[in-house]
Amino acid sequence: MVTNEVGDFKELNQHMDSHVGIYTTDLSKYLTKLDSSETKYPSLSFKSVVDGKTTYSVLMQSCPAYFVEVLSDNAPTEHDTSDWLVTDELRFDWTDFEASTSDKVVKVSRATTMLTEMTKFYTEVIGGTVQKSSTSNSGVQTVIVKLTHADAVLHFVNRPAPTNSMFSVADLEKYVNGVHDQYVKSTNCGFDQYADHHWAYDARTNDITLSSISKKLEAGGYKYRWFSLPGNMHQIYAFDPSGWTFQLDL
Repeated sequence: MVTNEVGDFKELNQHMDSHVGIYTTDLSKYLTKLDSSETKYPSLSFKSVVDGKTTYSVLMQSCPAYFVEVLSDNAPTEHDTSDWLVTDELRFDWTDFEASTSDKVVKVSRATTMLTEMTKFYTEVIGGTVQKSSTSNSGVQTVIVKLTHADAVLHFVNRPAPTNSMFSVADLEKYVNGVHDQYVKSTNCGFDQYADHHWAYDARTNDITLSSISKKLEAGGYKYRWFSLPGNMHQIYAFDPSGWTFQLDL
């Protein structure tokens, strides 16, 4: 259903805002591989100018409904960008970014219609801070949250649905949350297939614990699941307001 919404991949669709973002110092390296690949991967190319900072990026579909954005603060040296889509959308915030390593994940992005609820969940419950928020001229809202012990930042993007949409992000959120409501019965009973769509937060530190998070989840009325692992280790899978799951390894 998401694939049908995306169509021929010639225009940016709201479902594409759910992706992983990889930073590179050499965008041409990826573009050359795409150009020479036997399978022509659909891609959209952007020049995003926000607060005087320019982001060059390519949004690719690696398989149906799975998207990867490769981005850089450098223009590709071997490719012409004159026909790239110019936008004022916030693709990445370079303000405090230090390019210590190339070709690494620097963001995970989620399409959502619940910006307020998602921001509250990942700041007040999980323990992050809002790094930046913006609204483009076309009405695309973006909130960036930085978790205390994570290098990659979280992007939450609310893009208006097309007028002819048959399966919007709002529909997806409603559907996935409905599946959770049906199958996740308690904190130790029930785990549906969509719970395997998740990010993970690995923070081996004493200032944030599974117990402290579970108390906040309980107080907020959020669904979550405890798991035991070999070696007397434990995890929590928490369900955020959009239905996306968050694996906590604390």
